[in-house]
This record gives sequence, structure tokens and C-alpha cells, in this order.
Amino acid sequence: MSWSLMLILGIFVSATLLITIWQASSIGQDLLPDKAYAAEEDHLLPATIWWHAPFYSGGGYSSEAVAFMLAMWNSPTLSRKRLWVAQHGDGFNKGAYDALAPAARSALKSMEGGHLSKANGPLVVVCHRAWSVPNFEWGSPNNCPPNNLQPGQAFLVGRTMFETDRLSPERERRCNAMDEIWVPTEFHKQVFADSGVKANKSEAKTVAFLSIFKWELRKGWDVLLAAYLGQFTAADNVALYMKTSPYHSDSNFGDHMRKWAAEHLPASDGLDLDSLPTVYVIDENMAQDRLRRLYTSADCFVLPSRGEGWGRPHVEAMSMGLPVIATNWSGPTAFLDEEVGYPLAIDGLESVEDKGAFEGHMWAAPSVQHLKQLMSHVFQNLKEAQKKGRAARASMIKRFAPPVVAQQIIAESWRIEKERAHREGPAA
Repeated sequence: MSWSLMLILGIFVSATLLITIWQASSIGQDLLPDKAYAAEEDHLLPATIWWHAPFYSGGGYSSEAVAFMLAMWNSPTLSRKRLWVAQHGDGFNKGAYDALAPAARSALKSMEGGHLSKANGPLVVVCHRAWSVPNFEWGSPNNCPPNNLQPGQAFLVGRTMFETDRLSPERERRCNAMDEIWVPTEFHKQVFADSGVKANKSEAKTVAFLSIFKWELRKGWDVLLAAYLGQFTAADNVALYMKTSPYHSDSNFGDHMRKWAAEHLPASDGLDLDSLPTVYVIDENMAQDRLRRLYTSADCFVLPSRGEGWGRPHVEAMSMGLPVIATNWSGPTAFLDEEVGYPLAIDGLESVEDKGAFEGHMWAAPSVQHLKQLMSHVFQNLKEAQKKGRAARASMIKRFAPPVVAQQIIAESWRIEKERAHREGPAA
């Protein structure tokens, strides 16, 4: 973790606050006009900086966030196009907004409008104040880190401080969800470290599980949640990314999950959501290049479905070098074994709940307990999982690459032709 930068900025902020107490209306008066900003793009920082803070709320966090961004707006080493701001943390305070100089308001307005879909190149997300960490009950569009942030998509920085000799467990958890924490003094550095904030984030890599499926009972999303939320807690450096889409259903996935939690999680009436491990729900359509990045940013693919014809996301994940945890029944048994992944045991077969076309049919009952064990095993044995992922990709290329499948189709076509010729005899 990097502390030194914000120790320096802490001195800058202290001086800035003294000025803003007496001259609030002058904030931003010394901004450079656009025509004076002549930095060459080729020599600028390539990363986009997306700063989430209570810019228009008043108070200390507001003042320092405004001061930071206006100073960076004037920097010749940063592209103004790659400076983004988002109001976060506190509500809008018109008095604080009006106290800003017109030039400052204009500059901040120019930096608004950032969105993950607009990020091109490296992205640094700064969560300034007591930021929130999305849980399986996600919140507003201005969450920080942002909703739908994919693993590895951004470098996460938390800018915060505290007034006493220790942090609450929740604040410690939020700090450890960041890649770095920036604090203003050596006092804070010691308090945060003593409270459990890890100084070397490389020792606390977040393990990312990915699941991709249509929202239907057959895909076993309930089994996945039962295992994941039952095995891990907020204290674990783990995240579950669920990319899903409606299938003969609405898209109120949060409502479905909350209803399921109320019915199935222990002590759900008094359930502390902050104690649960992080779950991200991605419900947007993705272009192929973004989907590839989603696969490659994960550590393991998991889908405890009750039945599959084949398993398209399974083989996509394996082709991208991911180890797969999947139900050891139906389609995936053709390509999944312990050499390339983690076959999930079943607790026998059960009746399909659908009383329509599938009435009387049976499908698998994936084992929640075994899924807990497998996810925990991957969490603790990433190198082994990575080895299985490499073997999975090699197997996909060898057995199911398009040229290989094409040759099989051609061979079968020749077989059909020979059988036809044999039946019909020589042409007259």
C-alpha cells in the first residue's frame, strides 16, 4: 500500500482549508483558461482518474476534493479529457455549491459524466470519504467503487481518515477492498495499520469467481448463492460476479435475490448485509471484446446448473484458460474432469419444478456442501486452479477448436455420402 503521496497532500490540504475558510467564494479564481492549457497528449498520463467525492456537500472532504481536482485540472501533465468527477457520499448543498467561483463550478461540470463504458485505457477510481463497497444488495448509480465494475478493470484508491484510535470492522473491510489507501498523516497510517488495514495489498489478492447464465432455476443461481454466502464472509478477499439476463422473467434480479435470502439464509430477519461477501450483478449486454476481458479478469468460472445440453459458457471459460467448477451431470461431462477443472457432485436427481413441457422429468440436484468445499479449495489454492485452467484451454484447442470440429463434420459428411452410394449402388 502507498502512504507517502497522501502524506504530502495532507500538508497541501491543510493550507488549502485555511484559505477556503476565509475566501470560499474565491475557490477556482486562478484556474487557467482553456486556451492556456496546451499540454501535448503524447506526454500526458495515459490513465483516466475518476474521483468520487462529496464535491458539492460542504465540509472538509468536500473542500479537499474540490482543491485536488482543480489543481489537477491546471496540471500540464494530465489530460482534461481523462479527469472525471462524481458526486458521492453526501447530498447536494446549494450553499456550498454557490460558494465556489464560477470558474470552479464550470471546471467541475466539465469533469462530470464519467462512465465505465467510456473508459479507454487504464482507469484509476478514487473513493473519497467513507466509500461504499457493493454487496449483494447493491445501491445507487453513484456507488464507489462503481456498480458493474469488473475485476481488474480499475485500480481502486480510498482517500479517507479517522478521528479516534481505531477503525470499525466495517471500515477496515472497506479499506482492504481497495488496492491502496491514501491518508493525510503518520497518525492515520499507524491507526489504520493497527486496525488491520494491510500495507501490502499483494498479500491480499481478491479471488474473483465468475458465473454467466440466463436467469432461470435450471442454472442453479440459488445453489451458487447458498454455497458462496455460506462459505465466505466480508472478511474474505473474494468476489462473485454474476452476469445474467432475463429468461421468461423480469430483470429485477435484486428483488429475486433478496426474496431468496429472506427465505433461505439463517436468521434472515436480522441479517447483517455488511457481513456478507461481495456479489456483483452484471445485467448488461456485452460486445465480444468486453466479454473476453470479463473472462480473463476472473480466477475461476462456476456454474452449478441442474442440467445442460452442452454448456456454452463452460467451454468459453475453459477456452480462455479458466478452471471451471460445474455440475458433474449432463452435457459438461463430455469435457469436464479433474484434470481441467472441478466436477461438482450431485445429491441425486430431483423432479423438474416446471409443470409444463417438462412435467415428470428429472434433473440434477447439485450439492451445496460440495460446492462450498470446491470454492474454498480454489480460494486457497489459486496456483493449482491456474494450472487446471491452462490444461482446460489446451483441451479445448485440441478437441473443440473450429478446424478440429470442421474436420469431424467433413468426415461425417463423407461417411453419409459413402453410405448413400452403397445403398443406391453405382450410378447408371
